[in-house]
Amino acid sequence: MYEATGTIHQIFNTEQKTERLSIRKFVLEFPNKTNPKYPDLVEFELTGDRCELLDQFPVGKTVTVGFFIGGRCWVNPTTGSERFFNSLRVMQITAAGGNA
Repeated sequence: MYEATGTIHQIFNTEQKTERLSIRKFVLEFPNKTNPKYPDLVEFELTGDRCELLDQFPVGKTVTVGFFIGGRCWVNPTTGSERFFNSLRVMQITAAGGNA
């Protein structure tokens, strides 16, 4: 599991993808060390019961997330070209320097 600390920039509503799958995405802001004028904005996702973990954290709160990196390939049936998708699946969220 990877870990990152950043400030919550945006929180999206939970989406019910199937009867058993719900996904909630949010964006963390990180300082850009090479160009501080433009911070990095990275999207993370929660699934299932973990979607509720985000309810206790407002936009602007600095949090630490524990996450796994996932990825998959999609092949265009017409052209055969491949497209790759990545996801950062959050397992836990805590207030930076504290517990959740």
